[in-house]
Amino acid sequence: MNERPRVLIVEDHAPTRDMMARLLEAAGFEVRTAAGAREGIREARTAPPDLILLDVGLPDQRGDVAAATLRKDALLGGIPVVLVSAQEGLEGRLAECGAAAALRKPFRPQELVRCARRWTQPVALEGKP
Repeated sequence: MNERPRVLIVEDHAPTRDMMARLLEAAGFEVRTAAGAREGIREARTAPPDLILLDVGLPDQRGDVAAATLRKDALLGGIPVVLVSAQEGLEGRLAECGAAAALRKPFRPQELVRCARRWTQPVALEGKP
């Protein structure tokens, strides 16, 4: 099975969203984008991704609030969500909203790709190759 991992980027700043999409597509990911939290949730329900990269400072709804909504959704609750923000202290919000990790802006291209690979790789079962 050669299916590319699917990533949904939810980011309101178009240049950042486009840069993230280009980097991940060049690294072999299938990428979809949304400019707001509500649009992102609709997009995720339409075609569930393997990973959601979710900006915290969205104009229609804070990313951590959207992450908590995703976590409660029967279809989307198992999808890892990575909060993306320039704000400090994101790690403290992870448990509250159910996000898997945080990625701090500005990030280096390899940090973004490494993060996406980490959260889209199949988990090896103990004792299995």
